Amino acid sequence: MPRQLLVARSVGSSSIETKVAVYKAVCIYALLYGCEAWTTYSSHVRNLESFHIRCLQRILGVPHATILQLTNCISIEALIIQQQLRWIGHVIRMPKNRLPRKLFYGELAHGTRNSGGQKKRYKDRLHSILKQCNIPATQLETLVSDRAEWRCICKQAVDTFEATRTKAREDRRQLRYQRLDQPALPTKAGVSCPSCGRLCASSFGLRSHMRIHR
Repeated sequence: MPRQLLVARSVGSSSIETKVAVYKAVCIYALLYGCEAWTTYSSHVRNLESFHIRCLQRILGVPHATILQLTNCISIEALIIQQQLRWIGHVIRMPKNRLPRKLFYGELAHGTRNSGGQKKRYKDRLHSILKQCNIPATQLETLVSDRAEWRCICKQAVDTFEATRTKAREDRRQLRYQRLDQPALPTKAGVSCPSCGRLCASSFGLRSHMRIHR
């Protein structure tokens, strides 16, 4: 019998649903508080994703590969994208005198960025999200003008991102298993010494070995 069924019978499906609902309402809310204004890097997403998976594994006790499907959850990165898209739509719809909208459209009149490794800006993060979700940046203001339509677009975009992410993860897992199943490649035969027939690993080793025959 699969382990998932054993866990469901011992704990109870209703109890699992309650635990997951409490986790979403309390832990996720506290974990992603203020994420609408975050500028995340890959290392940040990995740490958040690791915490997310560990919490869900403690609730269900199933492998990582099926944990999100069984709990009907999405990844942390998808949650952050969802919140940021909704917040961007809210900011663009604000009146022009509101401070968040002024900051969003504002540009620095003076000053330069430090040389070397440039830090990612919030607008860089926004452009990356729009590209990952297949939302044209040139039509952003037109799309967010209708709140109900923008919420539907955000949901479809997050679903598309999560499906692409899941497929990429499965492809990497299958490729890793294929590499493990492949037999080990034979080692190189090397180079043999013309004088004594000794096998050397490389031509450099052969030149070093030939000194004893001088």
